[in-house]
Amino acid sequence: MAQTLPSGIILPDSNDNVTRAANMANLQKINELILKAGVYLGEVAGTNIYTSDFPLDNYVDGMLVVIKIGTGHTNTGASTLNINGKGALALKNGKGLDFAAGKLEAGKQYPFRLNGTSFLLQGEGGEYGTATADKVLYPYTVGTENGLVQGTIPNNGELYYMPASVEQYAPAGYITGGVVAGDADLVAGNIKAGVSIFGVNGTLPEPQGVLTNFAIDTGETIAAGDFVRFSKSISTGSANTLATSASAYYSCVKLTATTALVVYDNKAVVITISSGTVISAGTPLTYTTNATLNSVALLSSTKALVCYADSNNGAYGTAVVLTISGTTVTAGTPSVFNSTLTPQSICAIALSDTKALVMYCQDNSTKYGAVKVVTISGTSLSFGTAAVFQSSDTSYITSALINTSSVLVCYSVGATGYAVVFTVSGTTVTVNTSVSGIGYYNLQISLLNSTRAFVVCKDYSTSGIRGCFLTISGTTITKGADALGTSGSLDSVTYNLVTLARNTVLLVSIQSGVRMANYVIDVDYDKQTFVVNSGYSISTPTIYGAVGATFDSCTSIAMYTYTSLFGARVLKTNYAKKTLAGGAIGGIAKTAGVAGQYIDVYMS
Repeated sequence: MAQTLPSGIILPDSNDNVTRAANMANLQKINELILKAGVYLGEVAGTNIYTSDFPLDNYVDGMLVVIKIGTGHTNTGASTLNINGKGALALKNGKGLDFAAGKLEAGKQYPFRLNGTSFLLQGEGGEYGTATADKVLYPYTVGTENGLVQGTIPNNGELYYMPASVEQYAPAGYITGGVVAGDADLVAGNIKAGVSIFGVNGTLPEPQGVLTNFAIDTGETIAAGDFVRFSKSISTGSANTLATSASAYYSCVKLTATTALVVYDNKAVVITISSGTVISAGTPLTYTTNATLNSVALLSSTKALVCYADSNNGAYGTAVVLTISGTTVTAGTPSVFNSTLTPQSICAIALSDTKALVMYCQDNSTKYGAVKVVTISGTSLSFGTAAVFQSSDTSYITSALINTSSVLVCYSVGATGYAVVFTVSGTTVTVNTSVSGIGYYNLQISLLNSTRAFVVCKDYSTSGIRGCFLTISGTTITKGADALGTSGSLDSVTYNLVTLARNTVLLVSIQSGVRMANYVIDVDYDKQTFVVNSGYSISTPTIYGAVGATFDSCTSIAMYTYTSLFGARVLKTNYAKKTLAGGAIGGIAKTAGVAGQYIDVYMS
């Protein structure tokens, strides 16, 4: 007599005649048992919608299949499996949820058991805790419903704090310990009289000298009273494109400690320095249709005067007031200050927030240099009577403010450089006696103080850097030593001098049309000598111009133009360092700090 096994298979007696139907039923049961025990489908095709050509007649509830995800077919979201065209059924994780992207990885094998209408992943772990990424220390991981998650709590390790002038707070995160620095030099004799630091009242008399602000060099810690020197190496920030076309005429003035106004061709834009060397630009303003020879004078941190030759109006000398609010620039109504051709040079300088000078070369059948007072009321302009300061062709006009009624002016006539003091009373300019033989073309001025100046130009016999010292006494200029620098070169008349600090200037120039060269120059007026330090070059495509503008004693901006763009970079130099034993002394630190901070330094 036949026997039915627990598996459902019918086992016939040795004397029974087995029918075809009984054999087929047994085979179906065996097939079902095999499917439930598990079959390997091999590599499945597709991504997310996976398919297999395994010869399956029908899906069997509880059947177990093992699949291998094909190369390049890691899932990108919810997925299905269709075996032998029997219909696509959802692939779910052990919790019955759709798979997140990347959970079914190419090249790996996964076991699934059919649970009615979907395949459930077998062999997943148990329950997870409540920890989330913000509760786990970085870079450790924690298991979650969605797989491993990396912790985000920062490991700050042991913290070290140097006492400073402001409160310092421990950062959020994991801390293994910490130290607040102490210093045996924190004694009354090292602290300026009248100042108390952490309860220690100072008794040190204050030094004498000119006070200047300097950034501290990398790796340096400077205490108040330390002797300091200054690094002459130059570093640069990343290039920043301000315009996607070349600009022939541009200038720049500092607005605040981190912003400047750049005027190029017929546009003006506010740029901002962040993180020390990163430049970002606001939206440019087109202040006129077509401008050349533009020169900008800062009236206040929110107002500037731009003087230019208006190419759409006979190249007449024209001026306009720009108003700055944040990074937004607006323009007043342009006014003509010279109604004849203004072909070669324009220079504007502010005397106060309501008065400026504009110097220019006028071409009215005969070229000559002239100057006018500009009076500013809101955005309205009026001009005084022109005073002629040179009766022949005048070019490369530059200026420096001595005080609100006196300006030092340099200019060139042919290959001869001149210097002169203008004095201003109301709207009248007095042109005092000029001095010639001050170099050649494009004289660049660094006013060391109200009575001393240093002028730089290209030496045309050697292409070297030539410097000349000037002494100013009232309206009289006396030419001092005129010498060639021991290093550095200028192979173009396109260069610009910016004053970083007392006795230190930065020369920005172009060389051979393919690089921008920058030189820090140390100036010793008393000895009538100067030293050109090693230059720093920035390789570029063909370059047409380079202009600098200073932000502080260590930071300046270099602007330049190529054939296809106009851009700017931050230059950093002149950092304060502690003087080594027996080394040169640049000054005495008034305040203390560490690398990157600014300190006040007394300079003789």
